[in-house]
Amino acid sequence: MSRPVMSADELRVACLIAGRTPPPWLDPDLADSDRMVADVTAGRALVARCFGVVCRDVLALAPGARRSLAPLLFGDLIVEVAVGERRHLVAEGEAPPPLLLSERQPDIWAARAAEPGTAAGVVLRLVEGAPAGMVRVVRRLAGDGVELGEVAWMRVGDGFRVGDVHGDEAVMVGESELREMVRALSAGERG
Repeated sequence: MSRPVMSADELRVACLIAGRTPPPWLDPDLADSDRMVADVTAGRALVARCFGVVCRDVLALAPGARRSLAPLLFGDLIVEVAVGERRHLVAEGEAPPPLLLSERQPDIWAARAAEPGTAAGVVLRLVEGAPAGMVRVVRRLAGDGVELGEVAWMRVGDGFRVGDVHGDEAVMVGESELREMVRALSAGERG
């Protein structure tokens, strides 16, 4: 189970089974009745695909799925990266390497261990040379809480508009300042 390909619903339910809050991209705003159907369907899919097991009428993650997805399930730092039409999640757990999930098609994610390094290093490689993008950090807090931090950018001439890239609140920065903002944010540093 080194490279699972899973739906956003399966990944969301895996987080919920592990008792963790899913990152926002995996937790769309659905009506309660739609969410219930999606959760039941995803739970059945986890079992059918051997990512989940039922023990005493309780759905649990299979050991291989727990190991493969450990940074997403148990890590406290998850970075959502959008570059053009591509979306990625980088999850950092206690043990390296970070887990990289890349959206192959809408709501279908491929997971793999990222190259050695930190989540910040993986994120910097993902955004290298991108004319526009967004990086959002999700820090899981005790209980169900999350804390978000975000930076969006768009290349304009020799610099980048950062912040509200289409509005009046944007600021201009150079490439080195943008790299440092992305690095600090994706390293979980509070600014």
